[in-house]
Amino acid sequence: MARVGARFRASNVCAVVFVHGTFTGDDPLAVAKLLRAVPAVGQRLHRPLRALTKSGIDGVLGDLGTFSASYAKLFGRAIGSGVTCSRFMWSSENHHAARLEATLDLARTLSTLAEHADRAHTDRPPRILCMAHSHGAQLFALLSHMLEHTPEGSAMLDVLRARGHNLRHVRHAVDVLRDVGLDVMTFGTPPRYTWASPDTMRVLHLVNKGGDMIRKMGGHGSDTPAAIGLDRTLNQELGKIFGDALLAPPNVLSRIRSDAAVDPHGTTYFVDYGALTSLLAHGVYTRVFAMLFNAKLAASHFYGTSAAAAIATGTS
Repeated sequence: MARVGARFRASNVCAVVFVHGTFTGDDPLAVAKLLRAVPAVGQRLHRPLRALTKSGIDGVLGDLGTFSASYAKLFGRAIGSGVTCSRFMWSSENHHAARLEATLDLARTLSTLAEHADRAHTDRPPRILCMAHSHGAQLFALLSHMLEHTPEGSAMLDVLRARGHNLRHVRHAVDVLRDVGLDVMTFGTPPRYTWASPDTMRVLHLVNKGGDMIRKMGGHGSDTPAAIGLDRTLNQELGKIFGDALLAPPNVLSRIRSDAAVDPHGTTYFVDYGALTSLLAHGVYTRVFAMLFNAKLAASHFYGTSAAAAIATGTS
């Protein structure tokens, strides 16, 4: 891990960000969001309830199917100083609106990390390594469209603007991130949204060849209804961009019987993580015993000799 950390620093990685997937966040059932609508009391209890929810989920799961606080802390200690390691938290609700809301927060978080990166010893843009489990990687797929300014990215922002969202901070964050290298590792992520191809984002998908059933089940037609009326309305608008996503059992069953689809964007590695009983082979990616393997794979794939040369010459 120390050698991995040295490779990260040599490649100008300023931060590692861990992103959890669906139902393992701080408001998976939108209880805190519903509570926030209650005058006075809801505003005071909203944040404590989200913190308590995430703490409870982490207490039950540990490192099974989510990046625990101790995992991120251990990763940071193991690679040594100079690279910030942190978790990004989002509600983890299973629908378009929640993922888009989280993407906006993610863009601001990543841009802040980049703006605070130490650039005193290099004139190269900073890089951020992002490790995202399951649907947590969908946030980066959405972000890729904003970074490349695709029609889908513009349509997303138009929907938010029409609903009264102030996008000034989002525009600033996206502008900052267009000068930042984002290296995204996805773990057991179902092919759900398309990815754009901004010049500054590279993507590596890892799939458990031991049979990740949840990855198979989590594609198009597996979303659950939003608890908030405003989110349901927003999902209707976003459905015009991404397609209707509500749970369709026949679609889920057909995917279970089929072979695992490979995302056409980025590079996909099938890895024998084993542990079929770990949440149907979906929870093993975030286990501490897999940390060294994941870190070494990130170092070799993104920051190996050829990758480092491309970074240095500005061709990657």
